[in-house]
Amino acid sequence: PKTIRLSGWRRAFVNSNTGVIGDAYAAGEMTQSLCSPWMHDFRDCACTYWASNHPDIVLAEDLPNEATLPSGASANPERANTPIDWLRADRSRERTGAAKGTESDNRQGQIDHYEINQRWQDLSIVLLGKEISRIYHPRPNETANPFASPDELAANLRELAKLEHVLALEYLYARYSLKGSSKASPKTLQEELIFVRHEMLLIAVSEMRHLRWVNQLIWELKHAGLTIGVYGPALAVANQVPTTDNKFRSRALRSLTPEVLDDFIAVEKPSGTLDGKYARILATLRQPQYPEPLHQLASRILADGMQHFSRFREIEVVLKPYFGTKPLPYLQLLQIARISNSAGQEARQFYQKIVGELAAAYSKGDMEDAQHIANARTLMFQLDAAAEALASRGLGVPFF
Repeated sequence: PKTIRLSGWRRAFVNSNTGVIGDAYAAGEMTQSLCSPWMHDFRDCACTYWASNHPDIVLAEDLPNEATLPSGASANPERANTPIDWLRADRSRERTGAAKGTESDNRQGQIDHYEINQRWQDLSIVLLGKEISRIYHPRPNETANPFASPDELAANLRELAKLEHVLALEYLYARYSLKGSSKASPKTLQEELIFVRHEMLLIAVSEMRHLRWVNQLIWELKHAGLTIGVYGPALAVANQVPTTDNKFRSRALRSLTPEVLDDFIAVEKPSGTLDGKYARILATLRQPQYPEPLHQLASRILADGMQHFSRFREIEVVLKPYFGTKPLPYLQLLQIARISNSAGQEARQFYQKIVGELAAAYSKGDMEDAQHIANARTLMFQLDAAAEALASRGLGVPFF
């Protein structure tokens, strides 16, 4: 059959490298002609339909006299990390508890059909995942001096990648030092260990994501022709970790004692060590010569870091009742596996292969070539199994 080829101009809706919607579109413009949010839809369709308009869970609002962090998050670590049901019928603060685990579990306490027709205006506005009833005041920009050139920026990003990498390893090692829930007693400690191990894993995975995002910033600068030198892939491990008052400590693989938890809280403190290091990055990326998506990406790293601080403080709240007990009932103190230990070396080889796959992926920065990332993820599961087996014998992975 005869082939007809048509050619023409096609509007690009998103950036081909980052997937971010282009600046040509105003907020809401892409969806302004979709159907209206009738009240029964709000009741029944849930977040799988009204993804932006109808959140399932939110964070509670902070009252004017309550302390908040520079990020806007509550200074109370429990409130900062406890989601509540957005559709709850009883909206009094003193009777509002944490949202339950499933939609059906929350259903009994939610606004019902027809009731929502009368009370839809009671549902709170949600900004940055938190309910708000007052005038919204955006977080002020961090004040810092921009770097003099894109190459200076890239060089500092490379140093930050080292720090993100070492923190991911320290947090993982500390997580494996926690007893499995089946080995702990009483039952309350078992439940608390499930929570703490989960939170530690979330924080460690978040640091891994930061490592990837910092490398993306480096390769995006290169792809945009802004840098001259070669700065990636940045996968080295820092030797020093900042603490407080511009001091440093040597990197260390340690069990999660109270002192170690204090160090983790210190490095993640908002407007402190790690947070402060990103202030100059953000100040630099706000300049007009840098693509806007890079500033957005750096902002996400900073926002995640503030969540780490709240999560670590919540872990401290959970574990603090046990701090005066010797030995610590939640902990299995680990010794770093020796070079001669075959199981320890197998685990270390998994880790080294992961780094190799990431290096191959980050060297090109090709968003469409995900095979090396997929290989790294498969190896991460193998590393996790090997690390758990070592921990059951009182040994830790010799990451460095």
